[in-house]
Parts: sequence; structure tokens; C-alpha cells
Amino acid sequence: MQYSSVMVHVSPSEVALNRIALAAELAERFAAVLIGIAARPVNIQVFNEYGGLEDRVIKHELNIAVAQITDAERLFKRAAMGRNSLEWRSKIGRTTPFIIEQARAADLIVIANDEGEAMRHGEFGIDPGELLVQAGRPLLVVPAKATELSVNRALIAWKNTREARRSLRDSLPLLKEAEVSVIAVAEADDDPGLTDVCAYLGRHGIVAQAILREGDDADAFDQILQAARERDVDLIIAGGYGHRRTTEWLFGGVTRSLLGQWSGSCFLAH
Repeated sequence: MQYSSVMVHVSPSEVALNRIALAAELAERFAAVLIGIAARPVNIQVFNEYGGLEDRVIKHELNIAVAQITDAERLFKRAAMGRNSLEWRSKIGRTTPFIIEQARAADLIVIANDEGEAMRHGEFGIDPGELLVQAGRPLLVVPAKATELSVNRALIAWKNTREARRSLRDSLPLLKEAEVSVIAVAEADDDPGLTDVCAYLGRHGIVAQAILREGDDADAFDQILQAARERDVDLIIAGGYGHRRTTEWLFGGVTRSLLGQWSGSCFLAH
């Protein structure tokens, strides 16, 4: 299994240069096409006295949106440093639904773990929970300042669920050269299947060390984070859990803690 296409979320912000450079290096590593993607809705909230929108207001707001998307495209091409295998996809509209729609073209989607950028460029902001649950593709969530992904040591946070199995399988290309550990947090009499997981990895040419820690779901994140720090890992791989509350997509407990408290990169699949 290889990645043949890497998609990266782009906004017209200098900090976006970092993740574009990271995604470009990753695409180069796998001889994959690099797809830049951006979308922005038109911000129209001004009404005239008759309740309709003035044409000049619509035109003005549309011009702003087009100009910012053009800026994002320029930034993408600048950060991609002349790679030949590039695609650009953009739309005037909501960002997250557009990426979900276009995810059909990607093996992997790269986004930043950076709430500050979402505040600075809210029109280009994404809902990571909705993207995770709906895109049907794994997310590589990277720190805002990261410009490359070095996977010398990886930690797989294992739980015998569909999401964890999917994440394990989808991350295989990143694990070929890594020192890999697999951690499970389970009750004393529970068998999480670490032997099978390590054997599965072995059949893909990946040697993995099993780590079994006693605990329950409430302890899971602390145990995972401790193991990651002890081993100085570059990447945590985990199942991505989320659910919807009215109109807001929310992460599950471990996923939410991972994105909020882990300073490195993480690989999530739902």
C-alpha cells in the first residue's frame, strides 16, 4: 500500500506554508500527487430597507472571497516549490463540506492542529470533527510550526474497534522505516489482541513492540501520552472518534485529548 495522492488544507496565511511544505515533502516521498484545497463562503449579511441584498454588496463580498482564494492558491504554489505533480481545487462555499466532497481524490488529508489560525482566517476554517467523521479518509494532523514529518518512532494507540483497525491499516506506509510500539489500555482480565496486531504488522514487514497497561477508558489518554513521551515518538496513530450534538461535531474523549494536549503529529481515521 502506498499513498498516491496527498491533500492539504490551504488558507491565505503564512503559517499555512508550513503544512503545505510538510505535505509536499510527504507527497515527494511517496511519488504522490499533491492536492491543495481551499474554500470560503461569501460573507453577505447586509440587507437594504426592502429586505433584499444590494448588488454592489454582493459583488464586493464576492470579490473579496475570490481574491482571498487566489491568494491561497499563490501561497500553495509557492510552498510546493515547483513540484510538477500538483492539483488545485477551490470553491466559493463552506470549507469543510467542500473538502469532504473532494476527499474522494485523496489517500490522506493533511490539516493543522491550530485553533489560532482558525480565529485569524475563520472563513477558511474547518470543523475537524466533521471532517474526520464524514470524509472517509485518514487525517494527518500536524503542529502549526511543523514543516516536515519525520517518523522515526511511532506509537499506535490500540483499541479493538473499527476506527482503530482502519487507522492501523491506513498508516502502514508511514510505518515502514519507523520504530513502532503498540499500546493498549485494558482491564486486568481483558485481552485487547496485541499479539494479533503485532503479527499483522510483522506480515507487512514492520517489527512492533507491544505495551499493555492496566486501566479503563478514563485512564487511556494519560497512559498513551506517558508512553509517547517515554519513547519520544514523532507520531501517534489512533482511531478517530466523534459524534454529532445538534449542529456541532465533537471528538470523542481520547481523540479530543490527543488533539488538545499532544504537541506532536497524530494520524486519525474513522
